Order: sequence, then C-alpha cells, then structure tokens
Amino acid sequence: GDITVQNSELEDMILIKSDGYPTYNFANVIDDHLMGITHVVRGKEYLSSSPKYNLIYDALGWEVPVYVHCPLIMDEEHHKLSKRSGHSSFEDLLAQGFIPEAIVNYTALLGWNPPDNEEIMSLSDLVRKFDYTKINKSDAVFDMAKLRWMNGEYFKKMDPEVFYEKALPYIEKAVPEQNYDRHALAEMVRTRIETFEDIDELLGFFHEVPEYDIEMYRHKKMKSTPELSLRVLQEILPYIEQQEAFDNDRDFLSLVVSNAPIGEKADTVFKAVLEPSDSSITGTWSIEGEGSYSSGLLDPLMGLLEKYAGEYDAGNILGLSGYGDLYRESQNSSFSGGRMTIQNSGEKNIYDVNIKFNAQSPVQAYRGTYDPSSKELKLKQKNSTYTDPDGNTFDLEQLGMTAELTFTFSIEKDPETGKVKQAFTGTGGQSSSIISTSGTYRGEKLSDKIEAIE
Repeated sequence: GDITVQNSELEDMILIKSDGYPTYNFANVIDDHLMGITHVVRGKEYLSSSPKYNLIYDALGWEVPVYVHCPLIMDEEHHKLSKRSGHSSFEDLLAQGFIPEAIVNYTALLGWNPPDNEEIMSLSDLVRKFDYTKINKSDAVFDMAKLRWMNGEYFKKMDPEVFYEKALPYIEKAVPEQNYDRHALAEMVRTRIETFEDIDELLGFFHEVPEYDIEMYRHKKMKSTPELSLRVLQEILPYIEQQEAFDNDRDFLSLVVSNAPIGEKADTVFKAVLEPSDSSITGTWSIEGEGSYSSGLLDPLMGLLEKYAGEYDAGNILGLSGYGDLYRESQNSSFSGGRMTIQNSGEKNIYDVNIKFNAQSPVQAYRGTYDPSSKELKLKQKNSTYTDPDGNTFDLEQLGMTAELTFTFSIEKDPETGKVKQAFTGTGGQSSSIISTSGTYRGEKLSDKIEAIE
C-alpha cells in the first residue's frame, strides 16, 4: 500500500562526498534510471530509504519506479539469513546435493502461497501463478527440513535416466567398486533420498559394512536374544541368498516363516530377521516438543478471525499452547504429556496416526507413508474441520491451512539402565496465508497395543 512520510521527518542528504565521489544513495538513483529500472524489489529493511530516493527522482524530473518491499527470510532461530552469518547461498545448497528446480520452487513459497495451495511447481507454473501483491507481510522462516522434503519429491518425479546422470558422481564416491550395476543402485535410492549427499549413507554398506549394535536383537516381550537371532539368521540365510528380488514384502515374510527353525514362534522370527530394517512403529507413543509460529491477518477471512480472535486457543489446532492472540507476530512455546497412536491402514506402508498433543487438545488425525529404508513416516492432516472447547467449528480448508509432519524412528539404548527402546524425532507444522508454524517433536514407544485416545 501507500506510505506517506513528511519531509520534516527526513534529514538533509549528502549527495557528493568530500573526495568528489557521489554517495551511494545518489549514485543508486542515477544508475537505476540509466538502466531503465521500472520495479525495485528488495527487503523491507530498505523501506525507510525510499522517501529519500523519491526526492532525488523528483528533483531530477524522473519517474519514480514501483517499489516492492519483501518480508525477510529468517533462519529457524529467527535470525535474518545472511552469508556473512554463515547461512547457505544458492551455490552452497547445490554443493549440499540440492537441485536448482527444488531450490527455486521452495524459495518462491517463502512468504507467498499460490491460490490453489499447490507446493510442487515448475518454473513456468511459478511464473504463471506468482502475484507479488499476495506476498505476506510477516517474515518467512527458512525450514531446511521442508526444503529437503521438496528436493526428495523432485527426485521421485525425475526421469530415471536424468537422475542417474546427476547422481552418478555420488554413487561412484559411495561405491567405488566396479562390479555393481550403477543404474540399479541409482534406481534403488531415487525414491529414498532427499539430497544427493544422502546416497553415501544408503549405499555405503556396499563398500564397507558398518558395525551394528547386536542389542537391537534383544526384545523381552518377543523373547528374542542375539544368540537366538543368530541361529535363525544362519538357517534362513541360504534361502534369502536364492532370492533375486525383494520387492514383495508378503512373499519375503512367507519365505522367512516357512524356512525358520522348527518350534520358533513367528513373532520371534520376525524380530530376529526384520528388526534391523523395520521400526515396528505400530502402537502407542509419547509425544512432546516445542515450536514457533508467526501470524499476519492478510487474508480475506480477516473478519472471521477478528470475530473469534481470543475466543479459542489455536494451539489446539497446531499443538502449540498460548495461541489465542492472533495479532502477535511470533511466539515460541512447548508442550509435553501428549500421546500418539500409529496403526496400519490396511495398505502397504500406509499408516493412520492420531495425535493428542496435550491433555487439553483434541485428537488430530493424520495419514502418511512409512519408508522402511529411511525409517521416515511422512504425514498429512486428515481433519477438514476443527471444533474448539467452546463448540465453535472452523473449516481448515476455508482457512487455507495445511499440516505436514515427518517422524524418523530409531532404536536407542538408555546409557543408565542399558535398556533398548524405540524412539522418534520429528519436524513439521501448519501453514496458511494467515499462520505459519514450525516445530520439533520427540517421543518413545509406550506400548505395542493401540490405545484409545479421546
């Protein structure tokens, strides 16, 4: 919009320095005019300089360009991104294994959302949909986890041969041996990595088998021990070596059970054979975490929000407490004592997840895909509406809200008790043209049973 500044509020400008050279402000205006600049796009920290430039344009009888002042891009600690502060440049991100298309796509979404809320867009789509008048006023947070996810989505959609050419240097570094089919290796990792640098971790075992903690084979409830697991694996190994493909989980499990040592229970065999690659995520987990949010009332639904602001706690939607005041620009908060249940939907690697972030919040329903190789569960919110404790119902789609969470599961050993437990860490949040959140989550498995969460 228009901003008016009284001349009396501006100090006298110095145009020529004592050494005879022009000052930056003077030279900048002349340079832009001579180059035919019609639109000046820059960060909002330069907004205060615009009135000074306009006086020079007017004094010289030149047309003032159109100014577009953009919100700043902040890191996860809410510090302004700056190469001087060690933040990654475009070239740095390329060196870290990101591709240009994903970087441009993600950067375009910092402070702006397309009308259809589509996230993965080609450059031509961005050119067609982008409208600078819809840029948010609040600062955007550069979420590296979100960029990694988007980069991975580009890999999944990339032509296999194009991916092979781009990934080959990383594959050759991870597996220098020449006796492997590198096209097969490329296709093995294409849908499992988020950056090219992830290739080394996934394929490194072809070059050198890492050391594993054999305690992963000990499970009291399943009555499995490292000794039992070794015996099971030794007897099953010949049958596994005969297999040419392992892309059918049902056939593989049938193979394992049918050739397991006689007398061993199926769940004990599963634990012995599958534990290194399967987190057994089904069950009930604890969940806690912290996060931050920023908000700005820039949406046509401003009237609706003004009506309900302060009457409900938006933290019940987002899993962050103290959210009632939608007029605050940013806030950090944490939560604990939550519960999460994970249950297979009946489809391969597709899970339904219910999360109750704390005792006061309602159950939030998610659905997502679990990748056994990376042990990641990527979730999207299923709820289309939200009802607050006072009975007010809000249409999340109408508010333009989307929610995505990513959980990574692991097996950890308590250094004090020596007990092995399953745990997870996660990132994610909700976003819309009104509110943006990001959070980190953590928890551990409480039970293999699915508990009712109300």
